[in-house]
Amino acid sequence: YGHHEQVNTHRNGSHEEANMTWALVMSAIDDEDVSSVIGRACRQRRIPVNVADVPKYCDFYFTSTFRDKSLQVAVSTNGQGPRVAHRLRREISASIPVGAGQAIENVGILRNKIRQSDPSPQSTEKRMSWMTQVSEMYSIQQLANMNERHVENLLQHYLSGKLPGHDIFQTEAPSTTPSTSPTQTKKGKLILVGGGPGDPDLLTRKALRALSTCDVVIADNLIPKEILNEIPRHIEVIVKPPVCGHAEEVQTDSNEWAVSALSLGKTVVRLKCGDPFLYGRGGEEVNYFRRLGYPVEVVPGISSALCAPLVADIPVTHRGDANQLLISTGRGEKGSFPADPPFSDKRTVVFLMGVRECSRVSEELIKQGYPRDYPTAIVEKATMPGQRIIRGTLETLPHIVKKENVQSPSTFIVGTVVNSCILEENK
Repeated sequence: YGHHEQVNTHRNGSHEEANMTWALVMSAIDDEDVSSVIGRACRQRRIPVNVADVPKYCDFYFTSTFRDKSLQVAVSTNGQGPRVAHRLRREISASIPVGAGQAIENVGILRNKIRQSDPSPQSTEKRMSWMTQVSEMYSIQQLANMNERHVENLLQHYLSGKLPGHDIFQTEAPSTTPSTSPTQTKKGKLILVGGGPGDPDLLTRKALRALSTCDVVIADNLIPKEILNEIPRHIEVIVKPPVCGHAEEVQTDSNEWAVSALSLGKTVVRLKCGDPFLYGRGGEEVNYFRRLGYPVEVVPGISSALCAPLVADIPVTHRGDANQLLISTGRGEKGSFPADPPFSDKRTVVFLMGVRECSRVSEELIKQGYPRDYPTAIVEKATMPGQRIIRGTLETLPHIVKKENVQSPSTFIVGTVVNSCILEENK
């Protein structure tokens, strides 16, 4: 049938090509030859057409849809397997949390109130960032149960420039008992988990157990989605925003989120890249939460300081080449360069968080006596999809990194071991 101002249906009859003035044509004729003629005629007249069971003459497809208020999910197989589309739609809809549609409606109400209260175009980024955090911070069930009082409370937090805690959804009256002393252990528990270099297969069994039995996960921004997918769907997951020069503010926010969940007696996992005690501020967080009286458990993780060289066939120690290892950072406290020891050709140096400081690292090491042609390598996204290994020298590598647009997370390796496992004829 075709559509032109009203629906016109033609059954068991011939089509009149001369009168094809419709805006849209759908053909369900059980005759491929006739359907193909209709399809070609529509194409010649630039009329969008869908010919059943003849995908090459389909300009659009029908989807198998699931709707829950403002939530809409559509699945299409481009005409190849309609029944498979229905099956996938059923399986996808079954996995969607109960109340997801209402949660979206409530978030929309909050979003509109914030826009009305702070409509300035200059506040667009602020609004988007704040709403992103709220949408990630709370469970679908909490968002679905949000009422006018919750919306007003959240709005006041936005206007004051603060992110709320998990206790915003508490229904109990505030406690009038004295606050817990810093040395008294409270019910909630924090688990500091090392997420490894990025490949979920390199998570430890203890890390997986913590991620599957906790109540809330607060994850670093660089934790890849493949690891986040290992977390059961019923567990709340909060992903920290990118640091972008605001490390202290982001750290403070994540601590406050954790405390608000811990105060409700929840088990919170702080999921960090690599190993939490190697440039991960793990020690600071242990001290912070223990001072507040919360028990803290630390689960080690595989650090990219060792894993990244390994996947690039770079042994950090190698007989005849290197007998010592130094792990450093491309950026010290307040932007200073670390005070590394003098040059030794028997030492391998691995820099973490160094991709943005690659040029500076190169310049500083050359000042310290490292040869300009000293072997170096960058391993980008070690163990993850998109992994890249780029070799060069102290002098050339910064230019290569810029040209190739190398991104974080990346590991910077300096030493003769960079070429230890390369065949002599290829060195």
